[in-house]
Amino acid sequence: MTASRVFVGRDVEILREWPEGVDLAGRIRLRPGYVIDLLDPKIGARRRALVWLWKVGTLGNEGPVYCGTCHWMRGQGNELPVGHEAGRLAGPDFA
Repeated sequence: MTASRVFVGRDVEILREWPEGVDLAGRIRLRPGYVIDLLDPKIGARRRALVWLWKVGTLGNEGPVYCGTCHWMRGQGNELPVGHEAGRLAGPDFA
């Protein structure tokens, strides 16, 4: 699986991080459903994440700033939601 490289500091800023994922903001557009490699060169860290939600956060003179949520990848081949997450995505007719 090929993942896009997204650099903390250059491409995005981390707004909040928790055990299951991270909230980001930046000037780049990410696509929900796509996998990214989030790289932080300051600490030499790399984590793979699934873009869950990405939208325009604010509009300004220098263009839009996007924001959204990414969920950490749990392991290779486990990109789809599991457990309680699957029911939330399926909707009332399929849950």
